[in-house]
Amino acid sequence: MNRLLIWIIFFIFLSVSCKHEPILPPLPGDVSYLKDIAPIMKNSCAYYGCHVSSNNVNFPLEKYSDLINYGQVVPYKPLESDLYDVIARRYMPLGNDKLSLSDQKHIYDWILKGAIDN
Repeated sequence: MNRLLIWIIFFIFLSVSCKHEPILPPLPGDVSYLKDIAPIMKNSCAYYGCHVSSNNVNFPLEKYSDLINYGQVVPYKPLESDLYDVIARRYMPLGNDKLSLSDQKHIYDWILKGAIDN
């Protein structure tokens, strides 16, 4: 009986302690901040009334440096990045204009590939 209890505890501990990035196939080719990500941010996040520095918001999203310096993006770790978390959970953008799955995938891949300013 003690041996069974030890195995049960071991498997519970093992299942709780295993965390990893989901295996999603990356988009073919590179994801460019300037070409792919910046337009998504500008059109969906960083416009008047939302995540722009002129509004004195906590998290401006107008520039690459905003995403990195405010900790919204953790390079190579999309699941630890607040930016990906709020769009994947559909919290942002507010209202009915949620990001398409394609835009979400671009952001995921960009972060996964290092969130490079290119």
